[in-house]
Amino acid sequence: MADFRGLEMAVGYRSLGGVKARSERRSTVTGLIAVATVVLTMLLAAAAAAACFRTQTRLELENKALRDSVLVLAAKVDAVQKELTKAKGGLMESPDRRSHDGLSPLRSGRVRRSTRNGDQKQRKGIRALHLQLDVEASTAATLKWKTSAAAVDPGPRSKYLLNNALRLSEDRTNVTVDETGLYFVYAQIHFENARARNAFAVTVDGAFVMKCFQSLDYFNRSLTSTENSRFKPCYSASAVVLHQNQVVAVANLYAHRIYNDPAANFWGFVKLAD
Repeated sequence: MADFRGLEMAVGYRSLGGVKARSERRSTVTGLIAVATVVLTMLLAAAAAAACFRTQTRLELENKALRDSVLVLAAKVDAVQKELTKAKGGLMESPDRRSHDGLSPLRSGRVRRSTRNGDQKQRKGIRALHLQLDVEASTAATLKWKTSAAAVDPGPRSKYLLNNALRLSEDRTNVTVDETGLYFVYAQIHFENARARNAFAVTVDGAFVMKCFQSLDYFNRSLTSTENSRFKPCYSASAVVLHQNQVVAVANLYAHRIYNDPAANFWGFVKLAD
């Protein structure tokens, strides 16, 4: 009996030892799982931090590139503004100082500014000449000219002043250029006849630079030449480079009859640039 009890106690002790061992192993495994969980969490956190760092670095690089682009664009805008300011200054500066394609704009002489009652006024000199046909001294073959009364400076308050850049010859058949430059040259001849063809030309040193032709629309043979007569105006104009001492004239090529009205027959010059 006593042996049986001793055996039973020994078996109980063994069972207790097994339970304790199993409990310890379970605790060890649980601890290992907890450690692994902590390590995995730390690894995930490190990976997330690395991803955030890479994202931040990429954003910083993109921001830097954007800032560089903005700086380049600002520099270009500044350069354009400087060019516009320079161009505006060139337009506003004195005509004597500007130039374009080798032709500087018209030097208009002295500019006078006076202030009266708060108003500023200025006067400019313009190289120009306007001539009308002298009907009493001209023939169909020889055209003589006179200065137009409408083009003569009426007084000190005139907006435009004529000068001696162009000189009418003594016989009043041609004009001599005193100042080299680019001129706007215009001319009109008003024919009055029944001829099939009329024409005039503007010549420079005898060479044609402009021509204008006019023809008769119809001819009624049952009428006289005078009755068939028609008014036929002919106008031509061009920009012409004229040099000092060149001679400019208007010629009636066929020497046909011209309408005797000074206001209908004229020619002239306006200097555009030196």
